[in-house]
Amino acid sequence: MKKILSLLLFVPMIAWAQDNNQQQMPGSLGLTTVAPCDPVPKMFGVIEKYREGLLFSGTGMTFLPNRRPVTGGLFIFVNQDKGTFSVVQVFNDGVACMLANGRDFEPYGGVQPWEKKQGEDG
Repeated sequence: MKKILSLLLFVPMIAWAQDNNQQQMPGSLGLTTVAPCDPVPKMFGVIEKYREGLLFSGTGMTFLPNRRPVTGGLFIFVNQDKGTFSVVQVFNDGVACMLANGRDFEPYGGVQPWEKKQGEDG
């Protein structure tokens, strides 16, 4: 009974989120977020406090609210002992923005989402 009740409460929330999102961004699905930004040394100082080390880097693309793409260095930092991580983008003007951070980081060695699982037909 609890599962049915949960489902009845959850499905309308999904519908509301989809309707609300489409009203804000007609013709597309999207999510507008706010990323805290600071000069690079200050942002990297925060990451250093959490003892997160650079795992990998590359060039990343982010989209502004007007959908204009901007590129910059993308850095993923992790603390493998504590399982914390931060995703930071650094732009040419010396500003770094934290795109995401979190916990429970762990390496993944399973099936990729686009691969078939054993026993699946198709």
